[in-house]
Amino acid sequence: MNYPTWVIIMMSLSATASAAPTIGVLQWGEGQTAKLRNAVQQIEPQTRVVSVSVEDFAGGRFPQEMSLLIVPEAHRLSVTIAEPLQRWVRSRKGVLFVSDEPPLRIWLYRAGERWVERQQALLALATWRPLWQGHPAPERWRRSTFGELDTSWSLVDTPHGKGYRIWVSKLVGWCTYDLRLEQPFRAGETLMRFWAKGDKNTGALSIEWRERDGSRWVATVSLSEDWKHYALEPADFRYWHDNPSRGRGGPGDRLKPENAVEISIGLAHSFASYPADAPLEAVIADVQVGRQSKELPTPPRFVLEGISPWYKFYQDSRGRWCSVMRYRGVGIGGQASGRRLVTALGERACLFVSAKGETEGSLWAWLPASEARGENLASTLRLLRRGWHLLRAGAEQFGYWQGQPVRYGAEVMNGRSQPLTLRLTARLSYPGKPERSQQTSVRLQPGERRRVLFPEADLPEGEWHVQIAAEATDGTRDELEHSFHVIGKPAAAAPIRVQNGHFVRGDKPFTAHGINFWPLWIAGQEPDEYWGHWLGPEQYDPYEVERALRIAKQVGFNVLSIQYTSLSHAPQLVDFLERARRHGMYVNLVIT
Repeated sequence: MNYPTWVIIMMSLSATASAAPTIGVLQWGEGQTAKLRNAVQQIEPQTRVVSVSVEDFAGGRFPQEMSLLIVPEAHRLSVTIAEPLQRWVRSRKGVLFVSDEPPLRIWLYRAGERWVERQQALLALATWRPLWQGHPAPERWRRSTFGELDTSWSLVDTPHGKGYRIWVSKLVGWCTYDLRLEQPFRAGETLMRFWAKGDKNTGALSIEWRERDGSRWVATVSLSEDWKHYALEPADFRYWHDNPSRGRGGPGDRLKPENAVEISIGLAHSFASYPADAPLEAVIADVQVGRQSKELPTPPRFVLEGISPWYKFYQDSRGRWCSVMRYRGVGIGGQASGRRLVTALGERACLFVSAKGETEGSLWAWLPASEARGENLASTLRLLRRGWHLLRAGAEQFGYWQGQPVRYGAEVMNGRSQPLTLRLTARLSYPGKPERSQQTSVRLQPGERRRVLFPEADLPEGEWHVQIAAEATDGTRDELEHSFHVIGKPAAAAPIRVQNGHFVRGDKPFTAHGINFWPLWIAGQEPDEYWGHWLGPEQYDPYEVERALRIAKQVGFNVLSIQYTSLSHAPQLVDFLERARRHGMYVNLVIT
């Protein structure tokens, strides 16, 4: 069977083959630029390290030989560099984001002498007027609830003038108060602002606009026990499907303020989480509408695996941000999106090599600011500058039947500007059996990406371990490893049956404690990757599966329900079933 050779252009990190590249450090954040620049210079004394201002980066005024950009305070950046930064990533460059929070999360705008978030910029750079002249009496508002609820809606005095107080003794479903308005937004007005606060139980308030065609658009703001000032624009309102309109809510559609005819303010479990059996209270005041006096640029959406958007992160038990671990490059089946390189910090850092789409050939990394020093910074820089990588390596499948030939190998990428020779070593091992080792060499042209296979192996049953190591002539190395199963025949398990109205296993009672099972890495996937399924050969990761199974076992689950949707998932299903069996778990397999 012939396999294709991919040739792609990924030359920007190639200077390691001849001379040290220029590394740029963005001049951003209080004192962070100088600290990072000094730290990099100490680690790489032969490397030219330059500071690049926000204005120069946005205008493309930086050394052309600069192949790596380090971005401090990466969670709060000037919007002026958003599009240039996206072009940088898409041009096969390398970037290291340094921040203690998820990068690219907040974009800042210039308002006078200050950098402020978009809401503050809208408040400062728009013209405003009150939504109503004199506050409509509370009895003019129409209450909408799910069933009979004990609620009140009253006009109260606040530090920001008259306001409305909503109180619910116990929220079931929703409670909103609605008011019909005649042309609430005048020509050119698209914005809404107000002050609001909640009590200790009420962490969110929903604002809804309904249009003439019946379409509904809802924005939910987070509340605190202190007053906060909010500014909303059409993009902040999400389409709510429960309405009589037709053809609305599709891609690119949004609230049309000029067609708004009714406002709704309240609390709803559909849009926020509230404690059960607790009274809720919120106050909203000084509601105004306005028009922008200055158009604010909208930053592009960054989709960078392991780094952006923010939902690719979670917080651990110590409150530290961690990047969800997936796509470690194990196995050579399917078509992978890239490889996550694992460093000593594990999920407390991220380094990803992209292998598809507009970012193919690019590298991006994230380090917490508190960890961006010493060996953590040095090892990350070494990987970013190495110029070549194992994109994937290991077996073609994760589960084999005995007698089925085992195919294994690697996919390698040369991002340097010079030809590269790599020596590949593959080792197959199983406790108590002689190790099987194979070697081969491959010469890659600049920008070349190639799949390399070793001779097929006929292996006895058991859990095998495959390790693929690659070494260049300059001594740089890369390595990937994983386990897989060779099954002689399915292991017998005691059947679960019903006896006298109860489940039994053998002669002992059996109580099922089950869940719908997904491994941890599905959290924060993009939709196309999620629907590709975790059993797909490009996603499956035995190490991460074992981690999830151990957690499920510790919690007390003994039945796992999973879906089997494609024949390409069969080898991974074989491996998964064997792992679940070893943990003493039954699998309810749904074939769709």
